[in-house]
Amino acid sequence: METSNIFENISEHIIRHIRDAENAFYVCVPWLTDESILHELVEKSRKKVHIEIITLNDEFSRAKTSYFNKLIANGSKVYLIDKTIEGGIPHHKFCTIDDEILITGSYNWSNNAKNNDENIII
Repeated sequence: METSNIFENISEHIIRHIRDAENAFYVCVPWLTDESILHELVEKSRKKVHIEIITLNDEFSRAKTSYFNKLIANGSKVYLIDKTIEGGIPHHKFCTIDDEILITGSYNWSNNAKNNDENIII
């Protein structure tokens, strides 16, 4: 696969890769609040693609509990992790798809990220 640098319509690229996943989708992001992305993950989990998510345990993630519960009901794993004692958070954003594709970059998988000057590398 060729490396791509993406600066526009980032969530659409992520969604396309979710739809293309065949076996496994692992994601670690501090915020996962983009409902379009969450919807696609739930749909993919219904098709028995293995999904594991690590994201921050905060009010924004807890507001998406209904999506996380659907993912868990479909056999996925969702890990909500707390801030450190000093208030630090995991800040790297990445996912792997089918042990072949890596998506990483500054883009938070959140609604607010669409308003920022963000990027990903696939």
